[in-house]
Amino acid sequence: VNFKVGDSTGAITASDAQLADMMSRAANAGAMIINNSWSAASAITTFTTQDLQSSLPRWIDASRAYVAKGGVVVFAAGNQASAQPGMQSGLPYRVSGIEPGWLSVVAIDDTGHLASYSNRWRVAAAWCLAAPGGSSQTGLLSMYNNGGYAYMYGTSMAAPQAAAAIGALKSMFVNLSYLQVRERLLFTANRGGTYADASTYGQGLMDLEAASSPVGGIALPTGASATGVTVAAAASAIELPAGAVQALRLQPWVLVVDNYQRAPFWVPAATFFREATPRLVERQWASLRSDPLAARVPRIGAGLRLSHASGLNDVLSADLGTYRLGFAQGAGGEALLGAQLGFASLPRLAAPGVESVALGYAADAGAIRFGFVGTLPTAAATEARTLDSSSLGSRTAMGAIAQLGDGKTTYGVTLAIAERFERPIGMATSGAFDVGQSSALSSGAFVQHTVGASSLVEASFELAHHRTEADLALSAPSFAMRSANLGARTALGAKTTLAASLKREWTGGEAARLQLPLTIAENGDLGRVSYTLPYDELVGRTAFTLRLDHELNKQVALRAGFTRERYGFGTTVSGLAAIIEITN
Repeated sequence: VNFKVGDSTGAITASDAQLADMMSRAANAGAMIINNSWSAASAITTFTTQDLQSSLPRWIDASRAYVAKGGVVVFAAGNQASAQPGMQSGLPYRVSGIEPGWLSVVAIDDTGHLASYSNRWRVAAAWCLAAPGGSSQTGLLSMYNNGGYAYMYGTSMAAPQAAAAIGALKSMFVNLSYLQVRERLLFTANRGGTYADASTYGQGLMDLEAASSPVGGIALPTGASATGVTVAAAASAIELPAGAVQALRLQPWVLVVDNYQRAPFWVPAATFFREATPRLVERQWASLRSDPLAARVPRIGAGLRLSHASGLNDVLSADLGTYRLGFAQGAGGEALLGAQLGFASLPRLAAPGVESVALGYAADAGAIRFGFVGTLPTAAATEARTLDSSSLGSRTAMGAIAQLGDGKTTYGVTLAIAERFERPIGMATSGAFDVGQSSALSSGAFVQHTVGASSLVEASFELAHHRTEADLALSAPSFAMRSANLGARTALGAKTTLAASLKREWTGGEAARLQLPLTIAENGDLGRVSYTLPYDELVGRTAFTLRLDHELNKQVALRAGFTRERYGFGTTVSGLAAIIEITN
C-alpha cells in the first residue's frame, strides 16, 4: 500500500485528515508496518503536546488506534543534522500511547559512523536505532519516481531497511507480534564501541543477525504452546536403547524457543538424543572376573570370606555365631554377597548389578534361612558393567529372602522394594525428558535343585510393579516388569565347570509417550509429533549365556563365555570372551 504525502518539490502537503485517513486505510488493508521516509524539518522539542493535539488531532488518534491493533510505524529521523529528531519521528516524546509501536531510524554512512546529514536522538533514544543511509559519495540503490532506480542517500534510505527487517523477522517468528519484533530489533541492536552513545545512535546499530538468532539461550517447550512450560535445552537429553532412533523414525529437527520472547528455532534431533552402546564383550569380561568358582573364594580367617575383582567389586562377609553379615561394593557385588550369605537367589529388584554398595544379613531358624540385602547407589552415574547389570541402573533397594532346603532342593520366596531408580524406564533422561519420582515393589520365587553329585539346575521368577512420574515432553505411566531365569551348571571332572543360563525380562503392553514440537502457529500453539515407546522395547531383554571355567593349576584358571542378547527395537548382539585368571 503506497500513499503520497508530498508534492514533486518534496514539500509535505498532506493534511491532518489525509494523514489519518492514510493510516486507517493501511490498517484496514492489513498493512502492519508503515514506513515513512519523510519528516518535518522542525525538531520535536520545538512543539508542545498542546501544539500537536491542536494541529494533528486526527492523525494522533489514528496513530494510537493503529498501534493498539499491533501495527508498527517506522519514521526516518530527518536530514537536518539536528541534535534532536524531527517532529514525526520523535512524536512519542510528546504524545502518549504510541511508543510501543514507534520506531525511528538515524543513518550511518559507509564508514559506519553517524552520517553528517542525519539528525541525532537525544530525547527519542528509547525508540531509535541506526541503519545504513549512504552518503553523497556512495548512495544506496532505490526506486525512483521516474519508474527506474537511482542511487540515493539519507535517513529515508535507512528507515525502509528497518521496516523490511521487521517484516523479515515476523515471517521467521510467526508467533511474535509486530510490536514484539520491533522490541526485538531494538533489544538486539549493536551497542558496542561507537554505538554505545545513546544520544546519537539510540539503542544502537541494527543487527539483523543478532535479532534472528536465539536471545538468552534456548529451551524446549514441554506443552502444547510456546508460552507454556519450557526447560533449558542444554539440560535436556535422552539416551535411547540401541536402534531406537531408526526404529522410531525420529524427526531430524526439533523446535525450541529462545528465553527472551519464545521465538522459535529448530535444532538437530541429535542435540537431545543419543543411543546407548551394548558393549557386550566388556560386560562379558567383567562377569568372568567377578564370579569365581565358589571353591576359590578365599577364607581369610575364622568365618571370614573375601572376594576381590580389581576395579570391579569387593565382597566381605563374616560368620558371627547365629547369623552372618556382609558388605559389598562395586558392580555385581550384591550377587556375590548373596552367595556368601548362603542364599540360592536374590530378588532382581534389589540386585541391580551396577555400581552400588550393599549390606547383607542372614540367619537360620531351623531349616529356614532368612535375611535381607540392601543396596545404595554410588555418587557417580553408573553404567552396565556385567552381564547381570539392570537396564534400570542403580537404585535404593531392600530385598528380603526366605528359603528352605533339604540338602538337594532349595525353595525360596523374595520380597523387595526400591526407589530413586537411575533409569526408571530403561533410559537415562534429564531436563524436559526427566522421569522424576520412581519406586517399585516386587515378589518372587525360586528353586535350586542338585542333580547327582556334580550338577545343579535353578529357576526363578519375579514380578515387579513400577510407579513413575513424568509429565513434561515424556510421559511415563506405571508398568509391571517380569524377570525369569533358568540355569544349569555341571562339573566336567575335578577342574572344569560348564554353566548355561537363559534370562528374560519383559513387560506387558504399557508404553511411554514422547512428544516433540515441530511446528508453531501464529497464536503460539505447537504442532507436536508423538512417539510411542513400548516398555518392552525399553527394558525388555533376553540373554542366553554359556560359560566354561577350567583350573589349569592352583594359581591359573581359564574362563570363557559366549553370550547372545536381544534388546528392544530389534537389536541383537553376540559376543565371545575369554580370560586367564592368575592368583597368588
